Amino acid sequence: MGKNANIAFALLLLSAAAHADFVLPPVCNDEGMNELALLSFFALLAASLFVALAYMLGKAIESPRISTWCKTEVWQVFASAIIVVGIYAALTLFCVATPAQIGPIALGLEEGDYENVMQRSFGDGQDGMYNATQIYLENLASYAKGVVTAVRYNMGAYELRSGVQQYQCEVFCLLAGAGTSFAPKGGEASHISLLGNLLSISTIALLSILFQLFLLLYIKGGMFLVFLPLAIVVRSLPFMRGFGGAMIALVLALYMMYPVMLYVDGLVFPNAAAQIMPALPNRIVGEQYISPLLGIVQVGRSGENALERNAYAEWENRELDVVPDIIRLVAILFIAGVFAPALNFIVIAAVAREISRVLGEEVDISRLGQML
Repeated sequence: MGKNANIAFALLLLSAAAHADFVLPPVCNDEGMNELALLSFFALLAASLFVALAYMLGKAIESPRISTWCKTEVWQVFASAIIVVGIYAALTLFCVATPAQIGPIALGLEEGDYENVMQRSFGDGQDGMYNATQIYLENLASYAKGVVTAVRYNMGAYELRSGVQQYQCEVFCLLAGAGTSFAPKGGEASHISLLGNLLSISTIALLSILFQLFLLLYIKGGMFLVFLPLAIVVRSLPFMRGFGGAMIALVLALYMMYPVMLYVDGLVFPNAAAQIMPALPNRIVGEQYISPLLGIVQVGRSGENALERNAYAEWENRELDVVPDIIRLVAILFIAGVFAPALNFIVIAAVAREISRVLGEEVDISRLGQML
């Protein structure tokens, strides 16, 4: 319960900081990294000074317990400094390593195959890990917006088509008013409820993707890296080692695990979506709202002709039901935008809890190596 309380308290600090302005420049900015290194150095000095004062106090009052604690704490301060230096080195690697360099190694591809496999996710692949994952989330959000637009447009088209009435004149209908009124496409109203569910799912996926994007922007801003200098000091205070370990664990989870998980998703998603990408004749970018499965809205023709064609592919001579294609679009979007991120956060939380547990005690290098 105590370890979970430490993580929860650190999360409260993190959420409170999320409503403030950025404390430091962006994480991949040289000025920001220099400021962080300077703050960490001062924190190391403060922790060392605190341990030294405690040691002198223990000698003055002849307390073997305090002296023994100080001797142990010297190694813990040193271990905290080594861990923070390792985090800075990893941050630098994340800033300079590009998907174009990592992708061929991770997937076992030739360098020329990168463009065919990952360009949809990471662009030209020349950006660092944080910028590349931002490009992936922006592309995924754009894809989600196109799916939402397609579902919404089809709902309207089916609703209009199902409401079209025709009057079939029987014998002497002009004299006696006898005839039959019917809706030739009335059965398509059954698609509306299904498309309503798909619209809800795709909207949730879009909101989930936007949440991930804004979280990444906060991370890129370098705001939470201020926890590292604080962790060096806090881990040296009596009864606060667990909280200091929780802060380091949160930084590792946000700045290491989260971008790595997004990068893995970016590797998987293009291959999974390749089966349905031919259904998207135009790339969905920016404010270009398109309906990839609908054909072009007919302008200047009769209303009946427009209703006849809007919900079906124009290039087909026969009517083509697009609901199965829309289901595939929404299914891929749900997996990429909701299901996979949920698994990612479960893994990240588990790793952060384990790191917090290890760093909340006296650091054992052998145990830390086994965990890694």
